Amino acid sequence: MSEYVFKHVKMFMFIETTVVNAAVERVSLSVMDDWLKRLSIDAARMYRSRFNGFFVWLRSQEPWKDATPEMLLDFQEQATGRKRFELLNLIQRYVKEKGGTRGSMLATYSALRSFFLHNRVELPRDSWDPGAGTRKPARGKLTLAQSSAATYSLELR
Repeated sequence: MSEYVFKHVKMFMFIETTVVNAAVERVSLSVMDDWLKRLSIDAARMYRSRFNGFFVWLRSQEPWKDATPEMLLDFQEQATGRKRFELLNLIQRYVKEKGGTRGSMLATYSALRSFFLHNRVELPRDSWDPGAGTRKPARGKLTLAQSSAATYSLELR
């Protein structure tokens, strides 16, 4: 990808995330706060990021264009029968479409389920498995000798 294209894609992602963050925070500060304050700082940052990615995607789906986090909770709370699985199916579809390593896909799935669980509107239990993932995990290529050399070269105070 050229540097020009990368710069503009990155800028678009920043603007899109900023707009979504503003919308989520303006409409749903208490819902998001209730959820995220129960997590560690690092987990809250990761879960917010994964939720925002899902939320951007969800709002591109036809019946959910004007959705808010509260609306998702209300929908799930009022859903009966097969409707109870509608959001769960959307989450699973999003995770599959987004792809990534198996671990990152499971982490995204867990983060999104957590939003509903911590807001006391749990999604139905499901033994869904994302499969092998669309990307292999990164493997380090640092050898033991290189690691030792780097450690010994440090200037400790």
